[in-house]
Amino acid sequence: MFNNSRILIILIIISLGLASYVLFSLNKIDVQDEVNINLKIADSKVNMKDIEENYEQNLKNLIEEIRSCVDTSKNSQGELNFNLEKIKNKISGLKSPSNEYEKVHLDLILALNNLEKYFELGDENEKNKSLALLEEANLEYLKITKEKENGI
Repeated sequence: MFNNSRILIILIIISLGLASYVLFSLNKIDVQDEVNINLKIADSKVNMKDIEENYEQNLKNLIEEIRSCVDTSKNSQGELNFNLEKIKNKISGLKSPSNEYEKVHLDLILALNNLEKYFELGDENEKNKSLALLEEANLEYLKITKEKENGI
């Protein structure tokens, strides 16, 4: 009987030890997971800033490229078509990091469409619409970047 009690006490102590080990190891895993999650969040914030800066630079370049297409005296029709197609591909490949650029992006697409109509039909009205949309896109772009610089 004394042996049975001793074995039972040893088994209870081993069980409590295992339960404590599991409990503390789970807690340690939770803390490590939390640290990893916080590191991922911090890393994604840095990446978003880089993505946004890259997007802003691409928008600025696209605005300039579309403006250069408006001056048709330097380009042949084949060059124009190639340049417009290249710009279309760049615009469709851009991924906006936030909704605040939505209007700029849309204005650029509409400006490009009106510019294509101008080159196809020779309608000065389409050229003027394109220039107006391009100016709107540029002003909106400048407004967004200035607000970011001022921390608004």
